[in-house]
Amino acid sequence: MINREAIEKAAHIFALACAEPDALPPRLAAEAAWYSGGPSVDEIEAKIREMRGLPPADTEERT
Repeated sequence: MINREAIEKAAHIFALACAEPDALPPRLAAEAAWYSGGPSVDEIEAKIREMRGLPPADTEERT
């Protein structure tokens, strides 16, 4: 059975992403888009960065 809290958190992230596609930072958007058996979070993040015209994650300082 799926945890209700997890569904509510996912719904919140999905609503934010739908309201303003670029509102989420690339990493958070990638984590929200990840699914088992699909591309890795790093691969998704790279694609998001490419689509947004941002530099690759390894060129930015992580905090």
